[in-house]
Amino acid sequence: MATPITLKVFRGDELVRTEQFNREIIKIGRLASAHLCLEDDKISRIHSVIEVSPEGNISIIDMGSAEGTFVNGKKVSRGALRLGDQITLGGLRIVLEVPEGAAAAAPPAAPAAAAAPAPAAPAPAAPMREVEKAPAMSRAVSAPAPAPAPAQAAKPRATNGPARVGFQAGAPAVVPAAAPYAPAPAAAAVPAAAPASAKGFKRAPAAPAVRPKLRPADRVSEDLSSESDLGVELRILWGDSLLEAATYVRPKQPVLVGETEKCALKLEGLPVPELPVLRFLDGDYRFTFTRGMTGVVEEKGTRVPFGELVKGRKAISDDTIQSAYWVPVPKAGAVRAEVGARLAIEARPKRPAPVKGAPFWERINYQFLNLFLVLLFLQAGFIVAANNFPYDTDIVADDLFKNP
Repeated sequence: MATPITLKVFRGDELVRTEQFNREIIKIGRLASAHLCLEDDKISRIHSVIEVSPEGNISIIDMGSAEGTFVNGKKVSRGALRLGDQITLGGLRIVLEVPEGAAAAAPPAAPAAAAAPAPAAPAPAAPMREVEKAPAMSRAVSAPAPAPAPAQAAKPRATNGPARVGFQAGAPAVVPAAAPYAPAPAAAAVPAAAPASAKGFKRAPAAPAVRPKLRPADRVSEDLSSESDLGVELRILWGDSLLEAATYVRPKQPVLVGETEKCALKLEGLPVPELPVLRFLDGDYRFTFTRGMTGVVEEKGTRVPFGELVKGRKAISDDTIQSAYWVPVPKAGAVRAEVGARLAIEARPKRPAPVKGAPFWERINYQFLNLFLVLLFLQAGFIVAANNFPYDTDIVADDLFKNP
């Protein structure tokens, strides 16, 4: 699971917003689909990407933006990030911090065990001696001043037998010698316990939030040479992680990839704002790449780089874009074009999913059906009212006969 981080966005000294993320890839830009959407004219649609590894390493990659990406005042195309670093994009400043919840959930370090004061050295054992004779009725025995007790409670002293002090009237009292005192071993350092509630129950640690990880892209190419009605799946990849994917079946217009609103897949860093990466002409799917892009065409386990295809004239020059070429998408392989350090566009043949017709009750326009039923009831009511209207036919007939 990726390390949770907090990004605080400032415009000057004013805090604009604070966002927390717990994902491996964080896209930053003006696009609404970006994970951190920023409104600034100097920021590109996808300006930069922050990558968080499962080990906790954080890095930022500039996606070919016009204004550039600055970390602590230094322009970088790719660099490592640490907590407290300041990222400048256009007119905004982003500060990288650790979420408060994550810091609180971290287990506190066990405090070092306080050095217990060394116990006082035991006094040398006094030999058996006689105490001065006391009066017959006296039972008080004077003893030497006890040594100061150690910091930790001492265990009872061990003796070989029951210690008895005899008192007899007119007889000397004998005090046995004290056994040597052995200090108890120091207790092992115990980690600090979790804070307890008022009732004495320990508070359970908060479960970390589980965020879905990016789905790894399928790298297995299926041999569809025998298929006739095929589509092509376009993928936007970050290393081996799938960012976006869409399937096209015989598109009438070229599929555009780039920065403009007309592009079906938004991507920055391409040599042209709109790249017609996929076309369907003369029964073939054509993948377009420019001179500045590197990549390979894989077919039945054989990988051929774009450079060899251009030199061998197997890649045909594109008439619509200068310094661009196209290659047919193989039915038993794929075409992969590298855009940046880890960003890539991939085209693979795909068997289109069968389209199932919706049942008739889902195709009914219930708004017109309701209107039709209302008009039907109104017309039926008018007919019934007209048939039941009381006409006095005798009066009408008499009036007709009375007329000269």
